[in-house]
Amino acid sequence: MKTLLVALITTFIATAFASAAESIDRAKKLFAEYTTLAKNFDPDLAALYSDKAKIENTRVYPDGRKQALKLDPKEYKSLLRKVMPLAKARGDTSTYSEVNYLEAAPNVTITANRFSTLKKYQSPVTIMVGPDTDGEWRILEEKSESRP
Repeated sequence: MKTLLVALITTFIATAFASAAESIDRAKKLFAEYTTLAKNFDPDLAALYSDKAKIENTRVYPDGRKQALKLDPKEYKSLLRKVMPLAKARGDTSTYSEVNYLEAAPNVTITANRFSTLKKYQSPVTIMVGPDTDGEWRILEEKSESRP
C-alpha cells in the first residue's frame, strides 16, 4: 500500500512538472514569434492576440503623471496592423531583457523589460499567454508602459 501511494505521488509530481515545462516551452515559442514579428514590422503580429485579450497601457509623462488606458482587443489588433509601416519607416523597434516565465496552469505570465530604441527608454511589460477559446496559444493579456 505504501509503495502504491509513493508511486502515485511520484507520478503526479512528474506529470505536473512535465506539464509546467511544456507550458513554459509554448510560452517561449510564442514570445520568440512575438519579438520576431515585431522586429520585422510584420502585421501578422496582431494575430498573436486573442480577440478577447485584456490590453492595458500606462502612459508615463515627463512630469510624472500617469494615464492608464484600456484598449479594445479588436481595435488594438487593427491598430497594430495599420502602424507597422509607420513604425518601420521610423525605425521604431524594441528589445527585451530580463525575460522571465511563470507558469500558472494553464497559462504562463511573461515579464520583461522593453527598451525602445527610438525613444531610448526602458519600461516593464507583462504578457500572459495561454490557450485561447479555440485551443491555440495566444496573448490573453498585456500590460505595458509607454512614454510620449
